[in-house]
Amino acid sequence: MVAFTNDEGEEGTSFQGTIPQALMMMNGDLMEQAVGGKPGSFLADLLEQARMQRRTPPPRYMIDRIYLAALSRAPSPREVAMADKILGSNTDTINVLEDVFWALLNSNEFILNH
Repeated sequence: MVAFTNDEGEEGTSFQGTIPQALMMMNGDLMEQAVGGKPGSFLADLLEQARMQRRTPPPRYMIDRIYLAALSRAPSPREVAMADKILGSNTDTINVLEDVFWALLNSNEFILNH
């Protein structure tokens, strides 16, 4: 909130990001905690929940939940296909989830809609 409000303390109606704001979103402590895959984190819990799913394949379950958490919407078919490809080509699932979640949290859609 401190990094993104204007100098009058009012809610901004347009996004005019600064270098410190961009750096905070890319590398800040809060971002590191949000996208970290350590035990007990959102992503670690998500991976465990996906493994226990019986109805939805684990990759699709994880992709749906990450998009809902970051963008408050389901992924498009194109986004699902891209994420499936990334998850299917890499054996380090938690690392891929961290990267996808980080990308969503640094997307224009997240920054401008939240």
